[in-house]
Amino acid sequence: MIDDSEFYTGAFSAEYGNVYSAVFDMRLRDGNDRKREYTFKLGVLGTDLTAEGPIPGTNGGSYIANYRYSTLALLDGAGIVDYGGVPRYTDAAFKVKLPSVKVGTFALYGLGGRSAIVDEDRGVTEDTLFSRADVGSRMGVLGLSHTKTLGKNSFLYTNLSLSGNGSGTDYLESLAPGENDLALRHEDDLAKWTVRLNSTLNTRINAHHKLRSGIIVSAERFRMFSNSFDPDRDRMVVNLDRTGSANTMQAFTSWKWRMNEQWTLTSGVHVLYFDLNKATSVEPRIAARYQVRPDRAFILGTGLHAKTEGLMTYLAQDIDGAGNVIRPNDGLGLTRAAHFVAGYEQQLAEDIQLKAEVYYQHLYDLPVENDPTSAFTVNNMSEWFTNKPLVNAGTGYNRGMELSVEKFFTRGYHYMITASYSESKYKALDGKWHNARFNMGPVGNVLAGKEWKLGPEGKDRTLMAGFRYSVQGGQYYTPIDLQASVAADTQKEGSAVWSEKASAIHKLDIVASYRVGRPKVSHEFKLDVQNVLNATTPVYYYFDNRSDTIKTVPQLAMLPVMQYTLRF
Repeated sequence: MIDDSEFYTGAFSAEYGNVYSAVFDMRLRDGNDRKREYTFKLGVLGTDLTAEGPIPGTNGGSYIANYRYSTLALLDGAGIVDYGGVPRYTDAAFKVKLPSVKVGTFALYGLGGRSAIVDEDRGVTEDTLFSRADVGSRMGVLGLSHTKTLGKNSFLYTNLSLSGNGSGTDYLESLAPGENDLALRHEDDLAKWTVRLNSTLNTRINAHHKLRSGIIVSAERFRMFSNSFDPDRDRMVVNLDRTGSANTMQAFTSWKWRMNEQWTLTSGVHVLYFDLNKATSVEPRIAARYQVRPDRAFILGTGLHAKTEGLMTYLAQDIDGAGNVIRPNDGLGLTRAAHFVAGYEQQLAEDIQLKAEVYYQHLYDLPVENDPTSAFTVNNMSEWFTNKPLVNAGTGYNRGMELSVEKFFTRGYHYMITASYSESKYKALDGKWHNARFNMGPVGNVLAGKEWKLGPEGKDRTLMAGFRYSVQGGQYYTPIDLQASVAADTQKEGSAVWSEKASAIHKLDIVASYRVGRPKVSHEFKLDVQNVLNATTPVYYYFDNRSDTIKTVPQLAMLPVMQYTLRF
């Protein structure tokens, strides 16, 4: 379903806003406008069906639709994997393209899905139920886009969409060891709907100058509720309970100036306004590309970026000393960043490309806890939100370098080698520099694949094999204070915040497939084994109050994924 899509990291162009780290610009592809095609896949992760083809009575009109349903329960039932709970999902996507000579091209598209998992913590004999977590989520998007040519040098792209997403959680826990009666300890019901309109005008003034300008208007409605058990108050406490709306308005303009055969300059500005807290951001950006020769180029880029926090953080509530409900973060401002990027591209051969990049991101106005003794920042959160009182007074930085060598798929094989090193730190109101949770350090990937044509000439029989090996530095974490946790009968962290780094995670995946093609049908049998070495590096530490010990959660175990694909 996915067409060519772009992933941008740092100093991206002016058309992207309300984000300060990275952008994934995803597009759905058009269906086949010449003949009908169908694809059926049956595998242990899921079953899906795709249909595409031309729309009769149109010139270039097409449709494509896909539906998937989870079958991971097959692996769990066979005892091959045991994740504590089996994720169940179903989703669908479609796109209808309707071109017209006079009024332009329309495209109606949509995607949506639901997922859920029930995780039960039972005793060794399965007779005792200690806790049960029922977690679910849903999302959906329905959109209509229109592209219209205006004269010889301009075209207007407009998109109107309605999207929604939400999640729900019910966590119940036994009141005493050995009892099967469960009591509610946490529940969430979070939902948001957004109507978004964006329109972009592209104008080619001449061979040297191009302009791109547009607006993005988002109107959001939300319903948020969350409560959890507070051990200090010994009762359930509402952390979030609000229904309302919030609107975001963005505008941008970008100018691309091709000075000569070697130099290209792209500059622009993005403006962001968020009406929930009346925050505004004006973000100038500029990038230059120096094409030394056809196979070699240097790139420089810089710009300002800003982002709103999650709605839940703005709406979170607490109770003050007088028993009044307060929302400590309803006036929280934007998180901001200044990006600096320098890159180098070299075409080593017609099908081999080398890229190198160094970057520095200065973070400022980071939301941190309004406490001079606290090192808390929202950038390290793994929870949905916090009701701690926050102020935009933190600073931080991300810096690093990346190197990649990629051979595109030619002559029956491809490969890619990537290596990077990054450092991420921040400073809260305690005035000390701390490691960020995602201060990963070194990250490396090596992947390759090869195809072999089998049988006599003219027979479409193909064998494919490939692998991917990855290693990444572990996340930082705050050590658990075991004695304090035992005394409180709940997890308590020590004072050395974000001082310990988890072990590096290594992972080897292998894949093999055999495809038999015929004039109107093809069959493919595929085996994809994730974490084939079954590495068990700990990725999470927690206090177990039943044994009064610190336990670990390892990386996901080996997962064999078998799949059969029928195309006709």
